[in-house]
Amino acid sequence: MSPENPSPVSNTVEQMWRSTLERPLTAEALKPMIGEMRQSLIEAGVDLSPTPEKVQSLGKKKFRSLNTGRGPGVVAALGESKAESLLNFCLVNSLGRPAVAGYRGTEGRGLQQVAADTIQLLINDSPTDKQINTYVLRVNRRIKKDTLRKSCQAPAATKDAYEVVPVIPDTDPPQRLWQKFMSIPYDSLLDLWSFLST
Repeated sequence: MSPENPSPVSNTVEQMWRSTLERPLTAEALKPMIGEMRQSLIEAGVDLSPTPEKVQSLGKKKFRSLNTGRGPGVVAALGESKAESLLNFCLVNSLGRPAVAGYRGTEGRGLQQVAADTIQLLINDSPTDKQINTYVLRVNRRIKKDTLRKSCQAPAATKDAYEVVPVIPDTDPPQRLWQKFMSIPYDSLLDLWSFLST
């Protein structure tokens, strides 16, 4: 589909992402969109087949390069060229945001993680409620941290973002979701989706 004539599927999914500008993403809003999101990415050439290597790589915590951690899983799904473009997209769309420990060039890590989280979620035809809840939690925490950064500074923003939803639901015992995580620009989800689905 051309950008001038987007498919009804992409419009519906885009409306969901657009709504995150006004309110947090919810599992109830995301769950009915899973099939449409998968279809959009597959039509865009994303390989969502759940190979063991892809599943293992995407299940890792860190995404610092295309060669380590979550990187190989992202490359397997997007292809090398689009994966390299993803890193550039994430950096450009996060310039002026906080860098990891002040290191220039790390500003896009939060968006990289959301891209990997999205692929990880969608390689399943029918993700479990736990997988959907964890995805929603990660996205909302990253947005909340960015929003809080604008009104206060870093340590308080991380602490307050954890208070939004302090634990991963449906785990026994309840587990915290990463002690450290990068924020994402609150208005970046629609742009990230547009990048992934074209």
